[in-house]
Amino acid sequence: MNKPTSMYKLKRVFDLPEKLDLPSCMYKLNNPVACVTSDGDSKIKNQEVLNGIMEKEPIPGLESLEARWDGLLRQLLELKSQMGDIRKTLERACNFTGYQLIDSTALNNLKIYDGAVVNASPSNPPYSLLLLKHLCKTSVPILFKCHTHSSVSNLPDELKYFEELQSEQNKNLLKLHLIWKNDLIDTEFVTNPVKQIPIKGEVNILRLLACSGLKVLKYPCDDFLSTIKCDSALDVCHQLIHTPIGKERNPLIKSLSEKLGGSLYFGGNDIDIVDISAWSALKQTTQKQGLSQNLKNWYQKMDQILF
Repeated sequence: MNKPTSMYKLKRVFDLPEKLDLPSCMYKLNNPVACVTSDGDSKIKNQEVLNGIMEKEPIPGLESLEARWDGLLRQLLELKSQMGDIRKTLERACNFTGYQLIDSTALNNLKIYDGAVVNASPSNPPYSLLLLKHLCKTSVPILFKCHTHSSVSNLPDELKYFEELQSEQNKNLLKLHLIWKNDLIDTEFVTNPVKQIPIKGEVNILRLLACSGLKVLKYPCDDFLSTIKCDSALDVCHQLIHTPIGKERNPLIKSLSEKLGGSLYFGGNDIDIVDISAWSALKQTTQKQGLSQNLKNWYQKMDQILF
């Protein structure tokens, strides 16, 4: 096979002599990895070099340094394991169905109600809003600014919990003014007193917030049959608040017991708008002797979420 020919050749820039004369002021060192033969050829003695390295004594302090390094690695592994356990613990503590993110459309809808007024009676506190505030603290933080109307002479201590444990105001997405008034039949939600009439009733306020995008309430807005069943249970909760203590309440409580059945919550395995409304209605009831066993167990679980 013919070798490729060069297209063009270049002349040498300069020629080096075969032997270079070094100045006498320089000193020479033996090549550590090679030896020079008599004929001037350099030959690397790899095996001899390796043998020399292996025969050398260990570096002082190297073993202690390796031991310290191994100890640091063990500590890092233990720290990683501890951080993993802490992370799992925090995930279990925060693993609640109410902690859901909210999309931008729902966020804009809910901002409309920022600064809205909630008129409530001390005799029928809207506990549903208190529980809702707790469930939404990681998705839509709610701040209650409480005020007392002149018609209320003394506010019970238990109602002061509505404004306790408030976070910083600039971190709250939804700020509501809660005004305690006497002689109110229903809790009222007022967004614009000039252009709109008040939304009356706890269940209707929850419906409004749910349809505006508050997913924690799990109100079935898109499923007609599920909406009818949910509204039926909400109507029972509303009637329970306004029914005097006595035999008239028993059918309503029995209806709630049948709707709950053997489930953990009215929403199945998750809390929904019916759970929040029913818990508030029963909490406003001074006598709870007529509750069935499944309702008692459910009520205790709901209480433990907040208190």
